[in-house]
Amino acid sequence: MVSVIIPFYNCEKTVNETMRKIEEFKKGNNMSFELIVVNDGSTDNTAKILSQYISDDIRFVGYEKNRGKGGALREGVMAASGDKIIFTDADLAYGLKHLKEFCIALDDSKIVIGTRREDKNINDSYGIRRNAFSRMFSCLVQILLGLDIVDTQCGFKGYQKETAKELFNDLEIYGFGFDLEILAKAKAKNISIKQLPVIMENNSKGSNVNIMADGIKMIFDMFKIRKMIRKLHK
Repeated sequence: MVSVIIPFYNCEKTVNETMRKIEEFKKGNNMSFELIVVNDGSTDNTAKILSQYISDDIRFVGYEKNRGKGGALREGVMAASGDKIIFTDADLAYGLKHLKEFCIALDDSKIVIGTRREDKNINDSYGIRRNAFSRMFSCLVQILLGLDIVDTQCGFKGYQKETAKELFNDLEIYGFGFDLEILAKAKAKNISIKQLPVIMENNSKGSNVNIMADGIKMIFDMFKIRKMIRKLHK
């Protein structure tokens, strides 16, 4: 079985549309999966709306205080029962068309992550400024953490169940830098990581990412992660 985890934070205006698209995809592709929706301490009506969708194959996880995307996904991973666990964002920026491909790739790789670098329309989706920042950030990741991964922050990722639970159980960074911690620890433990190209279908203007503020915080997170990895090697 496959578990799909989606974290939500103050998404009351878009959550119904997201859930509609998921249902349409399942019907149109004759595909079933366990959906875990995580309310990351929203202060609007997100939790109330999500709770209305609870069913045999849709599970709701929620808590009152916002923890950050990493914290939300950790809760989802701990609740997941599927042999393969796939994350995506609340705005379904990449759609769900890559789901089957990622599931197949997880037969041989413990971690499969999406990369937007082959998306020829990425500048239109993200804007030249944000895309340029993303590329500079990737270079810094390689320099400071030694991660030969072109797009660590892509929101579409998959894990084998045991790998996800092992890595997220010990997660220390709950903000957007959590991806760096997970991937750096995976590399330190010689866990296989495969990269697959993904294409953006939409870029929500309501994104919770602040390029400058979150970018600076993630740079500080990189130095924190370097210390974590050094401890693992002792």
